[in-house]
Amino acid sequence: TFEESEVATRVAARKQKVQGKSITIQLLKNRNALTASSADDEYEPNQVLLLGLPADVNHELIDLFLKTYTMRDIQHVEVREENLRALVVLESPCDFNVASENISKTTLLG
Repeated sequence: TFEESEVATRVAARKQKVQGKSITIQLLKNRNALTASSADDEYEPNQVLLLGLPADVNHELIDLFLKTYTMRDIQHVEVREENLRALVVLESPCDFNVASENISKTTLLG
C-alpha cells in the first residue's frame, strides 16, 4: 500500500542491479484503478514487474532479490526470457513504502 501516490512513482523509478545489470522495478496498475477510491488502490499490492533482467538470470536469484526487497514470500515468478522481464506475485500485499527504503540498501550480484 502507499501513503502517498508519489511513493509509487519513486519505487518504480528506482534502478537496482542484478548480476551487475541495472533493472527497473515497475508497479502494476490495479485493474480497477479507474474506480479506485484512494492512492492505496491505484496499484496491485502484491505484484511487480522486473524489466531489463540479465539473460541468464534464474528464479532463485529473483526470489532472493524480491524477498529481500519486499520482505514477503513469493507466490509465483513468470520469467519471459525473450524480453528479459519477470512478473512476480507475492503471497501477501507489500508495503511499498518500506520496500522503497529496502531497495536502496540491496544489491545482488548473482
